[in-house]
Amino acid sequence: MPPLSFPRRRRPVRTASRRRLFVEPLEDRRLLATYVVDSLSDADNAAEFTLRDAVLRANQDQTPDVIRFADGLLTTTGQKATIELTEGPLIISTPIVVYGPGADMLTIDGKENGAVFFVQSSDATITGVEVTGGSESGIVNFPGSNLTVVDAVIRGNTTTYDANRGFEGGGGIHNAGNLVLRGSSVSGNHARSDRVFPYGRGGGISSVFGSLEIEESLIFDNSAEGDGGGIYLADDPDATLTNVTLSGNTARLHGGGLAAFGGPVALNHVTVTGNQAADLGWKDRTGGGVFVGTESLTMTNTLVAGNYAGRDSSTVDQPLRSSDVEYRTGFEFRDAQNDASPAGMDLGPVGLGNTRITGRMNGLVEPNASSGDLHDVFRFTVPIGLQVASIDVSITGYVTQSQVFGDFRLDGDALQHVTQIGETSHTLPAPLTAGEHELDLRIDGTAWVVGDFTARIVYGITVTTEPVDAGLIESSGNLIGDPATAAWMIHGVRNNIVGNGRGDIEPIDRILDVKLRDRGGATRVHPLSPNSPAIDAGVAQGTSGPNTDQRGFPYRRSVLNAATDAFSFGIPDIGAFEVQTTPLLMADTVSGTTVWEFMGTSQGGTIDMTVEGVDFSLFVPAGRTSRDTVDALANAIRNNTTLASMGIDAVTDTIVSSDPAAPGEKSILITTGEITSFSASNAGWTHSLRRLQSPPTVLEVSTYRDENDGDYSPGDLSLREAIQLANARPDRTIIRFSQDLLDVPLNVNAGELAVDWDTTIIGLGAGSIVLDAKQSNRLVNISLPARVSMSDLTLTGGRVSGGNFGGGALVNHGDLTLSRVEAIGNETVGVSGGAIANYGTLSMEQSTLAGNTSGANGGGLYNDDLAIVTIGPSARVTENQVSEFAFGGGLYLRGIVTIVDSVIDANNVKND
Repeated sequence: MPPLSFPRRRRPVRTASRRRLFVEPLEDRRLLATYVVDSLSDADNAAEFTLRDAVLRANQDQTPDVIRFADGLLTTTGQKATIELTEGPLIISTPIVVYGPGADMLTIDGKENGAVFFVQSSDATITGVEVTGGSESGIVNFPGSNLTVVDAVIRGNTTTYDANRGFEGGGGIHNAGNLVLRGSSVSGNHARSDRVFPYGRGGGISSVFGSLEIEESLIFDNSAEGDGGGIYLADDPDATLTNVTLSGNTARLHGGGLAAFGGPVALNHVTVTGNQAADLGWKDRTGGGVFVGTESLTMTNTLVAGNYAGRDSSTVDQPLRSSDVEYRTGFEFRDAQNDASPAGMDLGPVGLGNTRITGRMNGLVEPNASSGDLHDVFRFTVPIGLQVASIDVSITGYVTQSQVFGDFRLDGDALQHVTQIGETSHTLPAPLTAGEHELDLRIDGTAWVVGDFTARIVYGITVTTEPVDAGLIESSGNLIGDPATAAWMIHGVRNNIVGNGRGDIEPIDRILDVKLRDRGGATRVHPLSPNSPAIDAGVAQGTSGPNTDQRGFPYRRSVLNAATDAFSFGIPDIGAFEVQTTPLLMADTVSGTTVWEFMGTSQGGTIDMTVEGVDFSLFVPAGRTSRDTVDALANAIRNNTTLASMGIDAVTDTIVSSDPAAPGEKSILITTGEITSFSASNAGWTHSLRRLQSPPTVLEVSTYRDENDGDYSPGDLSLREAIQLANARPDRTIIRFSQDLLDVPLNVNAGELAVDWDTTIIGLGAGSIVLDAKQSNRLVNISLPARVSMSDLTLTGGRVSGGNFGGGALVNHGDLTLSRVEAIGNETVGVSGGAIANYGTLSMEQSTLAGNTSGANGGGLYNDDLAIVTIGPSARVTENQVSEFAFGGGLYLRGIVTIVDSVIDANNVKND
């Protein structure tokens, strides 16, 4: 959890302006052809240019092309525009970028006529759309294709297992190539099976071969009739999940959230919760959260808790059981006629505890002692962190002679002879350590048996493992809710938290919120519970770990130290969500920029510079780099120009000293919008980074409560807390309000809000944000030298008494501008302004003072002798009153006064 970082709430993708920016890579400088879709139809019509027309046109050559959508297609009524595909899948066979306006604005519906997109032998990008209605997966990425999906919603697609096509699943996406999924949601997809055995795998995503990379995404509410409700991995895909949540997915067999039968697989800051592997009578059902059928799965800072396996909870005789992370623990009978066929079986990794291997062999046995008439081989892997202490072997079955034995060998060395009916336990002379091993079982008749005989042998082998030096375990910094299903992880070893540390399950509500919540960002998250054991409990990864959590920028895991202007990494939270203890610092989206100066001493050679952020650019100013040229990503020599702009990923540029013989001070200015990290390295340079100019701070109020509890995370930042933070900033602060507070009164009854530094407070539209003091106190007190503007607010229920400067709603000693502000129903018990008392400079435009009361001197507004007030244009002062003495039912004006195009009426003095 970062000790310092300052938030704008980033709402889910609901408007085009909230979309993550997608940028064309800079390496290829060819001019791209752009096709603009102007029709929602899928029919062939010469008068319209459809999405299918654009794809067909782009497929005609191998040059990269961009497909966009005309503004006229998009509705302004809040309803999505939808393209219904009546002619089957869209087949992409050349480099194409489908650049949608936002998944909340455009849906591409396959209408169950096959997949929505087929990507074949191509480099393709699909961004800013919803993909739904696919009946052969939503998107199919074929071998040899590279597909990137950004800011998309993949929802409501299905697929059915088809042995002829070789498709085993992937309701949302079937990947056999290389897939990158970023900032997206995959939900409500289903993988069916057309057979009795549940082959439908990967309800959300199925990835076989190739590679899979998922970042900042949500995989939820998907289902599979086989393995992998959320994600299914097989046939050695290289898979990496970072800042991902798997929630509410179900599978009939293994891995409600994730089933990994191939690898390597790496999970980094992943949350897996609320998933289920349902037991419908199949034998090897395990892993409600994660099922590991591969020897290469590494988990780092990953949270797996609150997952289940078993029948529906309504079934009394077999209720749900907790099931978080499980290895393969048992196997079906294996049949072999004489020698096992195929010769040898790869079992993958054995888990902690007992692994049972069973088999069956039928055939003729000759009277010899070594040839192995019936022969079976099993290869298995002992994971790092475990060792095999003992092996039990049992042989049963039917034979026509009374003497038969099993010659049991481990890695080629004989261990034990086992008579026909019996069991033996073999404690190994030395523990069997991590690595690949082979069990070899040969069945023969004894030497004194006369003639051949028939044997039907059933055998079982139990491998018992125990933990070793857990420092060797690769997975670290994880939280597993259930100790009984924690696979290879041990509590307290390599920062792993297993259960409550005492052998019991950690209740899920102590760990996280079981409901998915909108906490900013493009996808929903499971926020951590207060005092969750996951907070500040991961392992520090430095620059090798993610800078942000699942919500992306500005929800950082790395933080900017305000004193040193340097980014640093503390101990992160476990899982996809990072608690923000202070609001996030960001540039204003309209005008804010930050200027940084990178300074170094050159000894010649080059320096590599990496910047990550949003809406940033690098600029080398004239006169500051006279000895340097810049080699940009496009391999063009640039000087005094922007190197990269509007980026969302890391951008690396190299600064080349053109005069190695003349070392000296060099400096480069970096103008950024939302920067997340900066680094530079070269042995020939010493360098520093300092901030020359800062943007305004933007804070978003996200609770109606009037509190000051020090928790500034999204959903818990009050207006009082935001103002206190603004008072401590050296520059202007902009305070905005979450859309969740629209038309919800905000309590201001814990004392007045003291504003003493430059602040802008902006509501959500006229009358949309109501500040209510409930007759407890004044609402706002502005002091010198603050310059304050307030807009689109309603101030009500304010009350002040006695010689306290007056102003039931607001007293101003600074410089205040009110725009579209209503002060209604406030009171001063005494004198000087029922609503506002002004002792500084006040401008009030398009604002209203109505129904306010003062004992004397201005029922609506009091302006002091040395104060300056401008009322209007379009101001209204009405139905205010002085209740006890005299002077100005609506206004009591001294000092310098200007009134422009305003209405002042129906005010009264009660005793006049």
